[in-house]
Amino acid sequence: MTTRLKKFLRLIPFLPIILVIFTIVIIFVYFLIYGTILNIKFERMKKTEDKLYKNDTISEELHVNLVDVGQGDGIIITYKDKVIVIDCGTILHQNTMKKYLESLNVKRINALIITHPHQDHFGGLDSILSNFKVDKIYTTEIDSKVDKSIFERFHLFKYNLIVSTYNRINGYSKIVPIKNKNGKFKSIKFGDVKLKFLGPLKNYENFNNNSIVCKLIYKDISMLFTGDIQAEAEHDLVETYGEELDVNVLKISHHGSHTSSTDEFLEVTNPEIALISCAIDNSFWHPHHSVAKRLEENNITLYRTDEDDSIVLVTDGYTIETENDEGDYLCGKEISSKS
Repeated sequence: MTTRLKKFLRLIPFLPIILVIFTIVIIFVYFLIYGTILNIKFERMKKTEDKLYKNDTISEELHVNLVDVGQGDGIIITYKDKVIVIDCGTILHQNTMKKYLESLNVKRINALIITHPHQDHFGGLDSILSNFKVDKIYTTEIDSKVDKSIFERFHLFKYNLIVSTYNRINGYSKIVPIKNKNGKFKSIKFGDVKLKFLGPLKNYENFNNNSIVCKLIYKDISMLFTGDIQAEAEHDLVETYGEELDVNVLKISHHGSHTSSTDEFLEVTNPEIALISCAIDNSFWHPHHSVAKRLEENNITLYRTDEDDSIVLVTDGYTIETENDEGDYLCGKEISSKS
């Protein structure tokens, strides 16, 4: 046995420790470089003239765009010259929301809401903050006791780095809490359009249940946006708000996962239209067959990005129109086989 081989064999018991140290060093270097790049991009955006980032009238009626961002969420709401963005796509498709916003000729985002810091909801955040003026950012706090995987911890750190860097460079003026000092949920109002924050109602142990939930009200039309909440948070919303959850349009939670869209929740929200954002051939086979079946049994018209790409709803406050085709009440696996 050679001397080199003997030395290598002696190192074998220490290989797990060496691997851990190597991984930590790689992650540290990654965030060091990434943080430096963020500083440069955000400083550059701050120095641009504010008057250059003013929206012209984008739409006279209210437009809700459920953007096809793959297996994630990205919603753009436009009304006259005002823009609200709820979530911004996946890390794998981080420029999709940017390109869609540019296609609408958006220059300024008045309210950017990140329902929760999962990579399929904040993936395009860096890209958006680097290319558009953003007035206010609304986000949810994730308690340290929340159960998180190593993967989630990595992305949570990345998310916090993006938000804190942007907020610091802009004089700590961008992050706005969703509650007043008295603990009551706030509302955002742009003319006839009102967006009311309804949740999260408490600190949940489950990451997804801490998603921001908000209700859009425009004259006689209302819509509910639910992030990735699951059955526990849905039940708490029903117990707290009851009939106030009755809406015309429901953005189905968690991409149509079986963990959400309970009979109780669908009965109380009573939507005419359901929206599902998910990727074709997604590994989770979203939407789940039980969710699709419940929507069909409740005669809820379904629109889904895995069948019809981006969905656009247009309303004058009294009726809702769309040029998209109605979706099938099939689970993700069946849609995949069909395609």
